[in-house]
Amino acid sequence: MRLTFRQIEAFQHVIASGSVTDAAAVLGVSQPAVSRLLADLETQVGFRLFHRAGRNLNPTPEARMLLDTVRRAFGGLDRIREAAEAIRDFRAAPLRLVTTSSFAVRVLPDIVAQFALRRPQASIALDVQSTDDAVEWLTLDAYDFGFACGPSGNPRLSRCDILHGEAMCLVPEGHRLVTRAEITVTDLQDQSLISYRADSLFRHQVDALLAEHGICPVIRYEARTTEAMIRLVERGLGLALVGTARAEDYHMCGCRTVPFRPKMPYTLRMIWNNSREPTAVAADFAAMIEEFSASGNIR
Repeated sequence: MRLTFRQIEAFQHVIASGSVTDAAAVLGVSQPAVSRLLADLETQVGFRLFHRAGRNLNPTPEARMLLDTVRRAFGGLDRIREAAEAIRDFRAAPLRLVTTSSFAVRVLPDIVAQFALRRPQASIALDVQSTDDAVEWLTLDAYDFGFACGPSGNPRLSRCDILHGEAMCLVPEGHRLVTRAEITVTDLQDQSLISYRADSLFRHQVDALLAEHGICPVIRYEARTTEAMIRLVERGLGLALVGTARAEDYHMCGCRTVPFRPKMPYTLRMIWNNSREPTAVAADFAAMIEEFSASGNIR
């Protein structure tokens, strides 16, 4: 038995419409062509499929039995078509991004919003990790892109620098240093300093700078995120050194940012596993990041 897709398609449309004429219009062929397809199908299956009643065709009981299988088969084809369309339109699986909490608040929302304008059908899953090391590990394992400040030397990771900034000092309103044009490392001597947790790369850089200048602040409070540190500073619990923090990013109302010297620059990098071939949506996302980085639109 040799059945063709066109025969089954004609059979399904004739049952749905009850008319060869209507089926021919849907299929975009002539009425004789549909009749020929039905006759060939009847020959192949070995039983009658329709009774003619005037200008209409009524399916036989055997045809209705066959129709159940046809519908299941065409349902599978519909799912294949839907899956293909989802892949084409970037809806098949989310673009998986991972970053640290600071950039999850400041930078990634703007990036995701820009990509939504570029590819409105795409879906994105954003994960937040506590350290740059965790971001690197997850990027190697399962994520399309990570955003971190660590100077990765892993040969399996490629990177693109997308944002450069400098550390700022957060000072609570009413503090004697809040009106300074800049705050120096020596100003931190004996000050209450709110710090990132000990496993933070930035914390290590701050500690090294303090040790280099022989400065001993009082560290009673530690936090995992920049936002938590800002809230502690707002409550007058101390100063804090953080990456560039804009008031509109964190709704700061009880503290200000003051430039810090010596400069502590940082670079936000997008990293990805270079041993995996990127999906179409990942390649398009990377192209957008390169465009934005070159134009300076990421800030």
